[in-house]
Amino acid sequence: MNEVTGTITSIATIGEIFQKSPTINRLILKHVGQSAWEITKCDGERPNNLREVAERSAGKFAYERNIKRGFEALSGYDIDSDEQIKVVYRHSIHSMNSITLFEVTKDEIFRLQDDLKTWAKSSNKNPGYGIQGASNPMLTTNMGSPIEIRYFVDDSFFVMFPEWERCVK
Repeated sequence: MNEVTGTITSIATIGEIFQKSPTINRLILKHVGQSAWEITKCDGERPNNLREVAERSAGKFAYERNIKRGFEALSGYDIDSDEQIKVVYRHSIHSMNSITLFEVTKDEIFRLQDDLKTWAKSSNKNPGYGIQGASNPMLTTNMGSPIEIRYFVDDSFFVMFPEWERCVK
């Protein structure tokens, strides 16, 4: 295992660490300045579902994801010690076998489908047909009501169209 130490002042640095060190899956960071984080530990550990971990923490940790830089993180703040910490994990690799659930409005659905077609042509990948989620768009006339729809996409879709990352459920 490569031992990584030092201070991180840029999100890009986290992505670089994961690219250069394939055995590192986790960085534990301690906030040490306005935009500086000290690496306190690195290893190969990784829980299966970070969103679930954040939910079970009852608000102690917030989940964040940065597909472009290739990581997910749990961020927390300890009010007693006035310390802010971040546990950063290498993003679990999406394969074309994984289904991504999008939650979009009726207004957005056609734009999403156009972007999926563009991505499919340029990447030579097939997102499949949208698999309807729990909500049915035909049950509402409100164009702002959310629709859940599933597609087979990988990280390259979000690199090409980062604006859709906000709609991943």
